[in-house]
Formats: sequence, structure tokens, C-alpha cells
Amino acid sequence: MISKGFINRGIFVLKEDEDIVHNKSKISLKINDDWVELGENDKIFIKPFYKTENLKKWFVEDTKLYLIYVGNRILTKTIKEYLFQFVNILINRATIVEDKIISFKEFEAYTENDIKKVYSSAGAVQKIMKRKMWYSPLYERSNVPFDENKIVVNTKNMDVFTFSNRAVYSSGGGAGGQNFIYHKKDSPHFKNSNPNLPAIYTKFICAVLNSKLIQFYIQGGQYNQLSTSKIGDLPIPKIDFTVGNSLFEAICTKADLLIVHSSDSRNKVSSEIIMAEKKIDNLVYKLYNIPYNEIKVIDPGFSLTEDEYDSIKIN
Repeated sequence: MISKGFINRGIFVLKEDEDIVHNKSKISLKINDDWVELGENDKIFIKPFYKTENLKKWFVEDTKLYLIYVGNRILTKTIKEYLFQFVNILINRATIVEDKIISFKEFEAYTENDIKKVYSSAGAVQKIMKRKMWYSPLYERSNVPFDENKIVVNTKNMDVFTFSNRAVYSSGGGAGGQNFIYHKKDSPHFKNSNPNLPAIYTKFICAVLNSKLIQFYIQGGQYNQLSTSKIGDLPIPKIDFTVGNSLFEAICTKADLLIVHSSDSRNKVSSEIIMAEKKIDNLVYKLYNIPYNEIKVIDPGFSLTEDEYDSIKIN
């Protein structure tokens, strides 16, 4: 279905120096053994792609992988030419007829009835193939704010919640994939509030999710993986933004320190990182009104005395 020269090449996920090259503001794709420079309209389709190992507690580590993200856009000529290199693979996805390789000429001639007979009955497959959109990923998510403020969690690595306010594209939320936690733009919770508040609140939620209390809750519950529905079951506190809340502000301040964009900068302030995480743990216990004796069960190494813990006040 494909020549040897294309083995190990990326179709939708691109490797730097193999499928794609970045040179300052210039981006080039390898098309038929030639490096073709992308125009501004082409660049819109190229997004950074992150794997689970790039998602650290609090921050996103840099990646050398990129993604062709189609979304609801019409492909440019250059992007379509790149994907056409793999057309024989793309039109033979999700087929149900054994020992048959479909040619592009055959595919173009297929009627809707032919598509029903040849391809999987899965809705996503039928939708793409009936529209002859052979170049589209089968299960691409179009309603996730990949470029905005969000928290990313791997469905299996449930002890790592990552905040990012930049473009983060990754595989879906199935077993071993990524789930995205974010606020809907029309959420009434932020009505008539500071426009920066959704981003601040997202950092706050990330801090709560990374705390020892919530980790204890996850580990002690029936969480074999963090599906979307399971995330919805987590006890996330709501904050009344119409009044001041020193506890909320203190947690956000510490979260800002922890949400950094490179492991190098974290190594330089490791002691501050440890202290900030401990401070967040203490504040989150107070946020949920956890009694001192229960904290010692959750965290036997809890360093505050009972009097010190009781002295933490909430406005």
C-alpha cells in the first residue's frame, strides 16, 4: 500500500527533521522527497503534539512532535498534497472486507451504499468516508479548547494534573489517552467577573487536583482510570467570587509558582517547589474543612501542629 520510503513516516503526527522542519518562523513539510515551505494559511494546520511523557505535574515539557489538525477547516493545497502521499493507507482504514485493497480510483467512484458495505458501521467512519474526506482523522476532537487555559490529565496516570495556557494537542481520552478539564465560555459561574478569572480559577482547580487530599480521594475510590464522567465526580469546590477569599488567593499564588514551562527552571528552585506544594496541601485541607485527626490519616507526615493548622483562617 505504500513504498519503502514512507515507512516510519508520520501521517497526522509529524516528527521534527523527518516529516517537518522548523527554521525560525519558517516551517517545511517533506512531500515526495522535497522540503516544501508552508505559507501562512498552511501553518494554521500545524499544532504541537504532546505525549503522556510530556505532561508533568503542573507544567508541560517541550515536544518535538507536531500534528496536522484539520478541525472544521478546508485543507489547503499543500497540506492536502502532504496527506495524499498516504492516500492508500487513509482510504483503507476501518474496512470490513477481507483481503481487499481499495484504490483511490475505486474510492472516488464509491456510492454511499458502497461505503456502507466496505467500511465499518461506526458513525465517525461512515461520516468521513461518505463525504470523501479521506484526509480527515477518524476521531478528531473539535470541541476541546486545545489552545486555551485547561488542565490535562492522562486517564491512567491519575496523580499528574498539568496546567497549560498554550497550545496542547494530544491523543483522546480513551485508555491511556488524555482528558482535558476546562471551563465553558458561557459558564454562569464567571458572569460579570474579571475576564482573567477563568484562567485564575483553572490554576486553582489544578492545585486542588494535585493536592494530597484529592490524590488520597482518587486512590481510595473506584478509579481504574479517570474518564470524563469520573472527573465530573471529583469533589471540586466552588468559590463565591462576589466576596474576597484569602484562601483562594493564597492557593492561586502558590500555583503560579508551580506552573512553570520547563524542568530546568524547576530544578533551580526545587526547595521553593517543595514548600509551595506543602503550603497548597495545607490550604486545601482547610478549604475542605478536614479535621486534624483525619489529616494525619491521609498524610502521616503532616508537619503542622493542631494549633498551627487551626490558625489558618478563611475569609
